[in-house]
Amino acid sequence: MPKGIVEINVDWCKGCNICAAVCPTKVLELDKVKAVMQVKYPEKCIACRQCEMICPDFCIFVFTPEEFEELSGTKSA
Repeated sequence: MPKGIVEINVDWCKGCNICAAVCPTKVLELDKVKAVMQVKYPEKCIACRQCEMICPDFCIFVFTPEEFEELSGTKSA
């Protein structure tokens, strides 16, 4: 299980690629067809939140699994 869960609001993303450049584990990748970021390797996320902090459009959100469960109202098995 990854240490972090990355969510991207693609409606806000302009595909600047800054988040992918700072990600130490290369979780994110630019979807060249849609010109927005995508979570390419979610299992590699270490929840450092660098992508979230550097995004100029505030479209990236990083959660720990516990935070995600709390917000979504679900419990993992």
